Amino acid sequence: MSISTIIRFHQKGNQRLLKRALWSLYSQNYEDVDPIVVVQNFPEELFKQVERLCMECCLFKHSNTPKVINVRTQRDDARSELMNYGIQYHFQLGNQYLAFLDYDDLLFRHAYDLLSDTLNKTSAAIAFASVDVANVVSFRDYEFIYSLENPFKGKDKIDLIRENFCPLHSYLIDTTRIDKELLRFNPDLIRAEDYDFLLRVAGFHPCDFSNIGKKIGLYFWRNDETNSTPSQFCTNQESAKKKIWLENQNRLESLRTQYEIKFFASDFRPRG
Repeated sequence: MSISTIIRFHQKGNQRLLKRALWSLYSQNYEDVDPIVVVQNFPEELFKQVERLCMECCLFKHSNTPKVINVRTQRDDARSELMNYGIQYHFQLGNQYLAFLDYDDLLFRHAYDLLSDTLNKTSAAIAFASVDVANVVSFRDYEFIYSLENPFKGKDKIDLIRENFCPLHSYLIDTTRIDKELLRFNPDLIRAEDYDFLLRVAGFHPCDFSNIGKKIGLYFWRNDETNSTPSQFCTNQESAKKKIWLENQNRLESLRTQYEIKFFASDFRPRG
């Protein structure tokens, strides 16, 4: 029951962060993980550098060789398209489980043990857990974490339909229990694309939220304006991000009315 983990790497020059994400995969207690790194329009020399970096992280004899895919596209921002190429390769591998991890985030060692065990014991198609936000100051060679917080508030599918509280690397999907036609990202969305994906996939299938509150990883929030999510700062760069976010949020609001939502017993947790 192998796990395909798709890492989209669309920011050139951040190889050290990609290496950290890969190390967090190869250090999983759950050993059968297939990293799929998808890049966008990388020149051949840079693509080879990324391939070598990925192989350097494959330290153990039992480790699966990482796959690096170079997507040629006319889009300036093809983050959703990269995910779809990764999902196609997941099906070529024939793996049962599918996960995602952005190149600048990481997972704790017990993450996939916890989530896969939940899926094995239930009939859920997706198992969720929680991640903390690490507020960091970025330096050239390292990142200083000055605080941890948990801004993602929610407990079950009702909360998820209201607002996304489940980051990309906080869940694991059993793709044998999913309508394959739904396992795709909307290439026309370059922000909130992960929420659109969850509304379609989690909204239509049984989910398990019993691990909410159990931390399985870190989502990094940086002080250097490199996150795609806009911050509270009033710089030109942040204003441009806010405009992009608003455009995509409006597009998502018009799309979500078309999605069918089903409820199952596992979708709910006791409230109190």
